[in-house]
Amino acid sequence: LSPKTVTINPIPGTPSVTNPAPVCSNSNVDIPLSATPGNNGNSIRWYNNSMSLVSSNADYTVRNVSSSTVYYATTYNTTTHCESEKVPVNITKNNLPAAPALSSDPRCGAGEVTLHGDANCLIIKWYDANNNFLEEGNNYTTNLSTSTIFQATAYNAATTCERSPSS
Repeated sequence: LSPKTVTINPIPGTPSVTNPAPVCSNSNVDIPLSATPGNNGNSIRWYNNSMSLVSSNADYTVRNVSSSTVYYATTYNTTTHCESEKVPVNITKNNLPAAPALSSDPRCGAGEVTLHGDANCLIIKWYDANNNFLEEGNNYTTNLSTSTIFQATAYNAATTCERSPSS
């Protein structure tokens, strides 16, 4: 009989990852991901939500993201072929809210005017023509002496998504 030594290699520590900031867009977007290997490892492996290996680079960009999803990162040791537990990386993609429906009360001469908005239960933010924030609420009342342009956005507090101002 000849002896055989069995080597037990340490399992690498989990990688250091940061969840990317939520994205607000009505189109598909590219989301960059980055990770740093944990102890006893020297590279990163990325897996998609089907657990298929998609990259062996520390930096990886998920292309054409259309909805929220989860990717996973591991620390991998290229010498020992040992791999850490998978760490989830949450990708949050939200659609922009629809533009609010705007109207105003008619006015003859200078005086108080009330603007009205409907954003389907979302918050309306009112802005002047230079995109300076004025206030939040379904209605905005102000005194005017000349014709003035106002803009409004629909803001979703749950997703923090806000559509560009519209007049």
